Amino acid sequence: STLFPYTTLFRSLFMLVLDRGLALSNAFDGLGEVANDHSGFDRCLPDVPQRNQDLAQARKLLADAGKPNLSIDLETAANKPGMLQLVQILAEDAKKIGVTIKVHKMELGPYLDKWGEWTFYTGYDTRPYLEGVPEMISGDAVLNHQHWHDPEFEALAEQLYATADVPRQCEIQKKMKRIEYERGATILAATNPTVRDRKSTRLNSSHLFIS
Repeated sequence: STLFPYTTLFRSLFMLVLDRGLALSNAFDGLGEVANDHSGFDRCLPDVPQRNQDLAQARKLLADAGKPNLSIDLETAANKPGMLQLVQILAEDAKKIGVTIKVHKMELGPYLDKWGEWTFYTGYDTRPYLEGVPEMISGDAVLNHQHWHDPEFEALAEQLYATADVPRQCEIQKKMKRIEYERGATILAATNPTVRDRKSTRLNSSHLFIS
């Protein structure tokens, strides 16, 4: 289901509703760090403020849109520890501004069968930034499952893969991540360490996707 036709406003609303600090402490046992609505969170970071919960601004967005007392479905397979608690925290805070989130916990198979068709849903990612960008700019509805297309972001992605200069790549990544932060399709709640083997770990990020 679609919250209302202004998808950008929809994304902005839940970016303001989510309490990332509470999600980190309660859903993920305090393991990791709060995220900031852009991927590639370990290096080449944009100079943007940490986004925090702001229910007053969220209420204003709803009022300006003339859409009080909204209801939306959120699908999750909850196939990562803490994911179900994350969406429950979001749903409880959404109630405070008059929005009802109906959480649907699904079996993983049926959930993945409709990957690319959901409107409001969850996921996570462990890939380095350079590995994840191709899906973000893909024209494939399953790979680019958020159906997010930003011409400036896509042009920067071409520049990113056209150079082998590491400092240049980092500067381009900062610009791309700023675009994700300002007008992207993903709400990132937290990053958590994932043990790969006895000698190494990799961070993974917990996502709320809006398409």
